[in-house]
Amino acid sequence: MINLTRNIFTILAILLGAISCVELVQLREFGTLKADNQSKNAGDIKHITYMDGSKQKIASVKRYENENFQEDRDRFNSRYKHRHNKFGRNRDRLRFLNRFKHIGRPSFNAGDRLSRKIWGVAYSPYRADGSCADYNTISKEVIAFSQFSKNIRLYSTDCNQLEYILRAIRENQLPTGVYAGIWVSEGEQRAAKETSDFLKVFISNSDIVKGLSIGNEELFKNSMSEDKLIETIQQIKLKIRSANVPYIPIYTTEVDSLFSRKLADSCDLVQTNVHSAFDDTFISIENSVDSVFNRILALKRRVGEDKMVRVGEAGYPSGGVYKSQPYSIKNQETYANNFICKARRLGLEYFYFEAKDSMWKKKSRELEKNFGLYRGDFTRKFSINEAGLC
Repeated sequence: MINLTRNIFTILAILLGAISCVELVQLREFGTLKADNQSKNAGDIKHITYMDGSKQKIASVKRYENENFQEDRDRFNSRYKHRHNKFGRNRDRLRFLNRFKHIGRPSFNAGDRLSRKIWGVAYSPYRADGSCADYNTISKEVIAFSQFSKNIRLYSTDCNQLEYILRAIRENQLPTGVYAGIWVSEGEQRAAKETSDFLKVFISNSDIVKGLSIGNEELFKNSMSEDKLIETIQQIKLKIRSANVPYIPIYTTEVDSLFSRKLADSCDLVQTNVHSAFDDTFISIENSVDSVFNRILALKRRVGEDKMVRVGEAGYPSGGVYKSQPYSIKNQETYANNFICKARRLGLEYFYFEAKDSMWKKKSRELEKNFGLYRGDFTRKFSINEAGLC
């Protein structure tokens, strides 16, 4: 009888589908399911409790440059951990429902639909000719993005884009967070202006603006050295910290292969762009998605397990040519679905690249213009609402 019971449970486990061994390891390494702070004091030992029940000691994060921000930082870390715990529960419910998809797709209530949304999208609000979009255009696009994305990532403050997006979110009461950017590739004068522009709108919108990236792929573009980038981060961070505004995480965004421990130490978190769409060899879309997560784990080990890692860009283009990569709308849709599902299972924060095609990148290769979920004329390439139905 006991053996029969065991056999029944074994069969049920196989039918219901357990997490693969690979994902079990990745869940453990991402360490997102449960966090236990044994002390609130900086310098004390903390533990991360993984899904298998094991614990690992990690060094607590350093104090901020200004101790007045310690309380805000604690709240940020607390919200981050709570969000991942809650996400884990939503993930388990969705996985259970999806086990029965062969007898019909389950109905979802509003809470389930929310949990299916893309965590964030990268957005550059320029017209095809490179000119600035007006408020009405940006507002229409932000409203559309908010239907499937919880957050929006920006790269700059030019063209009043940060101001317009925040206004659109306010006026339409959208449940959307904004992760701002300051463009530092074109000299200190523009960087200083964008920092001032950021501060003007952040003071009254700190409940919406959740993070700030100083630059994007500066090392990859060779626009400055690592030491200069770190100096720039520290200078802008000091200006913002001394402006008597609420705490906000400040960091840079760099490709995973160039993100050193030294650079990571200058940032409040690590935000990295990981693109397998540029790999020289193509095996399958599934393999391309797995490659992204393997690279993220390698980066996490390199910069330290106590450092939060977020993906600033990950995506796949619908057109263009690069070696054996099979760019198409169908493969873009498959990539998006696989990536979103796996990111959800691992509790990873990310910005899908990108919201709409970048036809304004006149000097770029064709493939780099076609990463958008929307075309340049703002028509959808595939059903985004279906993306991530795992």
